[in-house]
Amino acid sequence: MPDWDHFFASLRKYLDYFRSHIQLIPTINGFVGDLQSISDGELSGLLSWTKLATAISLKDPDSRRQFCQDKGWSVIESSVGLLASPVPLVFKGCLCNFLAALAIDEMAA
Repeated sequence: MPDWDHFFASLRKYLDYFRSHIQLIPTINGFVGDLQSISDGELSGLLSWTKLATAISLKDPDSRRQFCQDKGWSVIESSVGLLASPVPLVFKGCLCNFLAALAIDEMAA
C-alpha cells in the first residue's frame, strides 16, 4: 500500500529522471529540449496524491510542518524542481497549489 514515503520518493525519482533525460534538439532558434512524458495512469496517481497532500496541508498544521521538515522527503526541493521540468501543466498547477498550502506557515515560506 502506498504511503507518504512512497509518494515523495516518487516525486524525487521523477525529478531525477527529467533532469537526466533532457535532450537538446537543434532548431532554427537555438535548442529545444525533447519533452519526456508521464503516462496517463501515472499522472492520474500523481495528481490524486498531490491534491490529497494539499488538502491535508491546508487543514492540519502538524502534517504541513512534517511535510516541510522531513529532510528525507525533500518536498519543497522536489516540487520546485518539477515545476522547472517538462511535466504536464495540470501537474504543475497541482504542485503550485501544494506549495502554496505549505507556505501558510512562516517556516516553509
